[in-house]
Amino acid sequence: MPVQPTILIASDLSARSDRAFDRSVQLATQLNGALLLVHVLDKGHAEEASYAATRANAVIAKLTAGLSIPVEAQLADGRAPEVIASIAGDRRCDLIVVGPARHNGVGDFILGTAVDYLVRRANEPVLIVKDRPQGPYQRILVATDFSDCSLQALLAATRIFPDTRFDLVHIYDGGFPSRLDPAETLVFARSEAERESARFLARPELTHAQPFQVELIEGRAGEMLPMLIAERNIDLLVLGSHGNGGFIHALIGSRASELLEAAPCDVLMVRTAGK
Repeated sequence: MPVQPTILIASDLSARSDRAFDRSVQLATQLNGALLLVHVLDKGHAEEASYAATRANAVIAKLTAGLSIPVEAQLADGRAPEVIASIAGDRRCDLIVVGPARHNGVGDFILGTAVDYLVRRANEPVLIVKDRPQGPYQRILVATDFSDCSLQALLAATRIFPDTRFDLVHIYDGGFPSRLDPAETLVFARSEAERESARFLARPELTHAQPFQVELIEGRAGEMLPMLIAERNIDLLVLGSHGNGGFIHALIGSRASELLEAAPCDVLMVRTAGK
């Protein structure tokens, strides 16, 4: 991470967005970073737009009063996902923080196809905040399928959270059709997972990273991940993705919103550059 990373917090300034804002402040404080608060205005007539901007500035002033970190606010109009991705790129932000909205309108950009847009188009890691922060993240689960996507997700997570405990997990399905009997199929699936794990850990990108061990778990990822998160008190799930799919799509389907509904914790999504 840079000496002073820039964290973009996308907020609709409603009460439901306070968790994401609080997390962005906590992270900026922890990382000695600066905060860029982006609010996308509803389109309307000139008078309505002027009033909305005045009101937004008043809310932002109250929201950021007394903070000990550098804060800049930027109002914009347009389609929220595109605006956020564009500003994050133009300003060379290091992280985008958003919160899950649950209604139609501008604030709804965090769910559905719009979060897919951010994950597929934004070059920066996207942190979706679901829980109210109680302090720095204490335990992070990185789900890997041994792809380039999951490697970049692991590397990004270690850059952002170098002092946090990581659980690196690979969930493999031992129930695929086979001419072998069920017991032999499980042995074969486990053996394949062990070989892939060894190759993954031997990749040169991990040479100077903290030592990792991959925990191999048999089951279906979409079912096992929420269970592991609950049992281990995981407060952040890290996943890799790319424009054509990625691990998030292999887990639950083609919509990232489905994964956000299933994961009972915050989620950091890291897109593979150039995909």
